[in-house]
Amino acid sequence: MKRTVILGPAFVILIMLTGCPPIPVTLKTVVLSPTDISWATQYDNNNSGPCISVPTYGTGPEPVGPAEIAAGWEDLFVPGAQPFPCNFQQQRIYRGHVQFDLRKFDTIADATLMYGVDHSENQVAGSADNPARGYATVLGMSTGQIQGDQGPYWWPYDNDVTLPPCNGEMFTPCSVDVSNQANQWTQQNHFNYGFIFAGPKLSIDNSLPQDNNAQLSWYSGFKLSVLYNPALNPRAPQ
Repeated sequence: MKRTVILGPAFVILIMLTGCPPIPVTLKTVVLSPTDISWATQYDNNNSGPCISVPTYGTGPEPVGPAEIAAGWEDLFVPGAQPFPCNFQQQRIYRGHVQFDLRKFDTIADATLMYGVDHSENQVAGSADNPARGYATVLGMSTGQIQGDQGPYWWPYDNDVTLPPCNGEMFTPCSVDVSNQANQWTQQNHFNYGFIFAGPKLSIDNSLPQDNNAQLSWYSGFKLSVLYNPALNPRAPQ
């Protein structure tokens, strides 16, 4: 049987004008690893009553692995003993910083940030959530470091977007579209200081609570999948 191929009007006009069919665009994908992974905290504490000493457990930041970040918050309340109780209250907020080198790219078709939730907690020194929960609610574009008592650290951000809910699963990483952020960096509309994971609490409470609640997550496995046209990115892998 003879088969007839019907060309669309736009395709026929393009051939008539150029004398040849259009060359298909071939896109390429690369997966990048971070160039920097770090985290930072801010906290406030208060003693009420005739305090002789303060507790030593739980007052410092939680341990975080070398390839991890922590994001979220935790409260600490240690009631003192009668008849002269010294109540100790503390609240600590965590933010994570993840940065990728995009200097070889000029324009990006699509970019997806992928990561996993290692573990999480909703009570200080309590049992870990099962499954792990990603409590961070905000993904921002870092605006640089600020100075603290221990030196500079990553904290402020702008252009924030909402992070989708995500639970920790070994074979199903969390993902969020970051094409807009990546192109702001590659096109030099925003300096590339990296991403900031923040929330759900963005500042210390005015009145420190008397509880041991928390919403704190540990993240790792960061990758940035970049889809691009090699012809428009001559410095990128071809």
